[in-house]
Amino acid sequence: MYSSAVKLADISDLAPSQSCVKPLIDAVKKQKKRRQPTAGGVAGGNEEEEEEVKLQENKGGAVRISMEMDLDASTVGFDASAVALKAASASAATPFNLPAVQSSSTASSSSSLFFPQMKADKQSATAMVSLNDCLACSGCVTSAETVLITQQTVDELLSNVAGGGKDSDKVVICTVSFQTVASIAVKYALSPLQVAKRLVKYLTTQLGAACVLDSAFAQHVSLRESQIEFVRRWREQKSSLPILTSECPGWVCYVEKTQGARVLPHLSRVRSAQQVSGAFVKRHLARTVVGKPVAPDRVYHVSIMPCFDKKLEGSRDDFFDSDYKTRDVDCVITTDELVHLLEDEGPYQVKGGFAELEADDVQLDARFWNVSSDGQQLVRVVDTGGSGGYLEAVYRYAAKELFGIDLQGAALEYTRPGRRNRDLLEVQLKAPSSSAASAAANDGNDTNKKSKSKPLLRFARAYGFRNIQNIVRKMKQGKCPYDYVEIMACPSGCMNGGGQIRSDDARVMARRALVDSVQQAYLSLPSDSSAGGASQLASIRAVYSDWIGDVPGSDAAVRELHTQFHDVAAASDSDDPQDVVEQKKEDADVAVTADTKPITLAW
Repeated sequence: MYSSAVKLADISDLAPSQSCVKPLIDAVKKQKKRRQPTAGGVAGGNEEEEEEVKLQENKGGAVRISMEMDLDASTVGFDASAVALKAASASAATPFNLPAVQSSSTASSSSSLFFPQMKADKQSATAMVSLNDCLACSGCVTSAETVLITQQTVDELLSNVAGGGKDSDKVVICTVSFQTVASIAVKYALSPLQVAKRLVKYLTTQLGAACVLDSAFAQHVSLRESQIEFVRRWREQKSSLPILTSECPGWVCYVEKTQGARVLPHLSRVRSAQQVSGAFVKRHLARTVVGKPVAPDRVYHVSIMPCFDKKLEGSRDDFFDSDYKTRDVDCVITTDELVHLLEDEGPYQVKGGFAELEADDVQLDARFWNVSSDGQQLVRVVDTGGSGGYLEAVYRYAAKELFGIDLQGAALEYTRPGRRNRDLLEVQLKAPSSSAASAAANDGNDTNKKSKSKPLLRFARAYGFRNIQNIVRKMKQGKCPYDYVEIMACPSGCMNGGGQIRSDDARVMARRALVDSVQQAYLSLPSDSSAGGASQLASIRAVYSDWIGDVPGSDAAVRELHTQFHDVAAASDSDDPQDVVEQKKEDADVAVTADTKPITLAW
């Protein structure tokens, strides 16, 4: 990931009516860091200033947050230490109750913002900050990948599954990402297929899941919508190019909190695979699993992902069903959290070890898992980056749809603009000599004729915050050369997500070798171009018909499978929390500007 994490420890919920939490760090923090030389010339002790920040409003007494600044040479800019928020009530004799928060002067949200380490007094009570408040706050611009949220923890998961005692009659359905499967495969020296079977066995028998499915189906749907979205913008709204993918919630949070209207229009409005899966599970799949209609609020959907930021994404109000008072994704568990559940002593521990779990009797259901025709291999999407395959899917589709150039089955020729930067790759589509192809390129786009020296399409894959900054900087200068950019906050993409299993060896080379091994385990799987693709396309077509009731890219598909984003930075400039609510309403009212007439796909 591109930054050290901001960790909120032992967090509970604020009242549901809470609309926004302003930055807890008020303006610029004063700090004294004095080093007095000793007689021997060695720097002496530090003198630090402890200051108070008040969480304001509500009728209760003010709550103090004691902050002890801790700055060292290794902490610069985004590389902040973990932040633990603890609060002591004004009266130690009364039960702790965190008031709602009024606006306060906002700290800078630039990339140079420093988040100090905040330590609590031993007798302090726990500050309560909800996930929605975290999303609404403009003070944090890191990816926040280790934010611990009560709705998004293993404990909360266990309280909702069989035997947990809370709504045990709910239908539990789990979605497992391919990145999670690859990471666990490397840890236990198993094949991805062996991991998938063991996970199905464990989640159904130990956690009472009625169904376990992979993320491939949802990824295919997200890619279909992304393909159509790009072609529409190219033809009808080129000012909104380049399109920047919105699969990575850490990147989305960064744009919403710091870039606002300068970058937001360029974000893809297509839901991520996790949120496509959430809508699919709650509104369609559950009735297939149970055999009768099931209300969305009677389904408990668990998403197992490589990234802590997916917890933030799953808790966005945009993915909340106000009719049934439920979220599309109820709980997000990371790969590492799942492994701890498998290994840590307790009732959910796999006795004898996960690798020894007997799962030969498990057959992966082709309705829920993307498997080869003989059922002996998992099948991944066409994706060499391990982060969803957006660049490749959109690039191939656009080449065919816009220019009549068929790249199906052909390997893309990537170049690396920076020789030492392996996280920035680009691919260009050059105009062929055929006059027919040239005519197709200008069809419906007479005002933008291509010169022979300029590529027809120029796409990029940019992983890691350094590359993100460079892309954003070029966009602001009007010099971004790309039409489409697949962006992920973590270096090496989702295979290196903050929630993946980490190496015990802290050396950089060891960590990189582990990521490479996970990537290789993923890429060892056959892709849709070589196996399983036809059946997967048939499933997508059937689900669009049964669930959406229309074709990809239709108005119905846009309503169900697209989302919107919010200029949190602009909303936070107001001193009135109600203004923040009004800003969110305005954001929700912004319609998809591209024409939503359906595009016929060649299935």
